[in-house]
Amino acid sequence: METKLKNRIMRRIQFIFYCRSTVSKVALKIYITLILLWGFISNVSLMNVFKNTKNLGSMDAGHVLYFYKYAFMNTELVVQTISVAVFILAVFILGNNIKGLLFRTPQRQA
Repeated sequence: METKLKNRIMRRIQFIFYCRSTVSKVALKIYITLILLWGFISNVSLMNVFKNTKNLGSMDAGHVLYFYKYAFMNTELVVQTISVAVFILAVFILGNNIKGLLFRTPQRQA
């Protein structure tokens, strides 16, 4: 009887640990970014965009940037919204990682 109770308690503790580790702020941002990327990929034919980029004739940075700006401005509102949201979330995720690397407190050795 005691081992059954102990197993139930340990399963609950493991479940709580798993939930806390997978629902952190950074993990939540990553999950949302993945969902938005899936929505972007399902609405945009990336192969056609890259094929049209090759057909520009000149691979000058100015021409390519103009092409992508023009392509972005003439897409559907859903794709524009998803693109901006992915960009913002990516900036937040990278900002958290860079801040953690730059402003890390030194570990004291015993």
